Amino acid sequence: MSFRHPEALLALLLLALPLWWHRRRRVALPPYSFSALFLLRRSESETRLRRWQDPLLLALRLALVALLVLLMADPQPPRATLPTTRLSLALVLDDSFSMRRLEGRESVWQRTLDRAQGEVAKLPPASECSLLLGGSPPRALAVRRPCAWVRKRLRALATHAPSRGDGLLAAYRQAQHIVDASSLHERRVLVLSDWAAHVDFPTSAAQPRQGMALRFERTCERAKQENAFIESALLEARSAGAGMRSLRVRLNPGRAERLVLRGSSGFSWAAASLSGQREIVLRLPEEALRAPHPAAWLELEGNDDLADDDRFPLLLREEPALQVWVLNGAPSANPNEDEVHRFMRALLLAPRERGRFQLRSVQAAELERLQADHADVLVLANVRSLDARLREQVLSFVEGGGGLFFTLGEQVEARRASAEWQALLPARLQPSLGMPTARPLWTEGAALALGSEASSLDGTRIQRYFPLSPLDKTAQSLFRLEAGTALWVWRKQGRGRVALLATTLDDAWNELPFRPGDLPWMSRFVRALAGDPRFPRRAEVPGTRLHLPRLAGVSVMEVIDPRGGSRVFTLERQAALNLDTQTEIGPYRVRVGPSARELHEERRLAFTLAAPPRESLLKPGRVPPSSTPPAGPGRIEQAASDTPSPYLPFLLFGLLLLWLGEAWMRPKAENRGSA
Repeated sequence: MSFRHPEALLALLLLALPLWWHRRRRVALPPYSFSALFLLRRSESETRLRRWQDPLLLALRLALVALLVLLMADPQPPRATLPTTRLSLALVLDDSFSMRRLEGRESVWQRTLDRAQGEVAKLPPASECSLLLGGSPPRALAVRRPCAWVRKRLRALATHAPSRGDGLLAAYRQAQHIVDASSLHERRVLVLSDWAAHVDFPTSAAQPRQGMALRFERTCERAKQENAFIESALLEARSAGAGMRSLRVRLNPGRAERLVLRGSSGFSWAAASLSGQREIVLRLPEEALRAPHPAAWLELEGNDDLADDDRFPLLLREEPALQVWVLNGAPSANPNEDEVHRFMRALLLAPRERGRFQLRSVQAAELERLQADHADVLVLANVRSLDARLREQVLSFVEGGGGLFFTLGEQVEARRASAEWQALLPARLQPSLGMPTARPLWTEGAALALGSEASSLDGTRIQRYFPLSPLDKTAQSLFRLEAGTALWVWRKQGRGRVALLATTLDDAWNELPFRPGDLPWMSRFVRALAGDPRFPRRAEVPGTRLHLPRLAGVSVMEVIDPRGGSRVFTLERQAALNLDTQTEIGPYRVRVGPSARELHEERRLAFTLAAPPRESLLKPGRVPPSSTPPAGPGRIEQAASDTPSPYLPFLLFGLLLLWLGEAWMRPKAENRGSA
């Protein structure tokens, strides 16, 4: 037991007052002579009563004084049994891929769940708890729910596999808003993570709010500096000779000893020993690309604590060619003098390491099938005009993710083109200008961001162009003239991109085709204009939003995950199926058809999800400092000090009984004294 005001116990010295008063009442009387003993009978009975009444009255008065002193000292129960007020706790769990690693026989994720269970179990009765995962995107699994309900959710998370956790900071800020909205005085936020170097959590974010305690804990013991994992794998488009193909693999070797490529049936297609290399080229037979199902696995063999990133899924199939449609507004009878012919030949001669181009020269009427035939880029070269119906088709194509490239020339009228293509053009056209002296071209930073090849076009002479004014607010200038006038601009439009070259595609108005860097730059630019590929081409990380295009005649799509589970989607008016909930690492198959009973395998739509390479770096990072708010209405200790002592009712009841007993005994003692 403790006392809130222990100095009040000095008042126990007042117990001497009743003792002194009772000693003072006991006065020695002189002896008297009696003639008869029967006169002492009454005095004998009074003396017998006095022997027990006086000590009882003294005890009552001493107890009365002692209880008054205890009331002033305010006794408190032991600290271990101190009743606490209800509080609101928000748990934020790191959902990053690195939480899968093992420490002994237990994963860091399981250790984090056990730590969270222990924290919830210590909460006072009737408290509220929130549970959030810092994945991508962050998810709130419980918002101010009873503790028993949250413990049940934590047990269910034992089967959850962390996949991607770049949303820890967003989940933490969401947790702050949740506990801020609580009506309880005591509020806490606890963030549990391995705090690896990939965790993006600035120290400035760990600022406490009024009445809120923040704690950041590392739930792993050993710091892992090295971990073997595969970063990427690219099947090169060109042949490696003798019926072989090259697969270029980038990896962090760690302690791995061997790299093996296995097909979906487990057959080993290629293997290589590792001795610290960060890039390996595997040679595999082309028959591997003709397997019934294109899924395969790259596997690292060796001792490693994070085994899930030692397997990398990929699709052994020909990369779908980039579909480029070209509409020529002024075709020439001589192919060598045709600007579109030169442009198409340049793309066909581009390096094929990043995939090949499939070019198609089209007529205006064929633009109605832009989306149905899954074109990636449309080039309108020196086109005078298109009717409204076809312009709507082009707009829908760009909004859905396609790329549109305008090039100008003699056939284009500035006012008419600006009016017809107002919804798409990144700048308004002014009438063309011819210059007596050609002006040089200069590269902007936006072009250099696409590729260093752009700098090789510096100084190219431009004889004639269409001034662009004003530029759209979202447009970026890729190239400009020396006077600062933009010549080549682009911008995003919906999910697609639109670019405008204010001069000709050939050498009629400029010297671009004669520059050595024109071919690699044009290849790089057209690929960037295509944006996200229509068909999946590379391994994505869990949580990425995928767009699977709807093929002609398809109304139902079935997505089969690596474990064999399937989800069926019915497409009504959607041009594509959007997926953003897949988290299982591995190859996914896609079956399509006009109905659920007529499904067939579609190899072009198959895709893979791989471990995020950034989250496989296990180097320990910094843990933000925990903080506790200053003493105030939000602290449990202060709340306990404002709570009346649990002993107060008993002390008051005892005080009342003693006072009644003393009041009943006092008159009798006074009457005997007067007698």
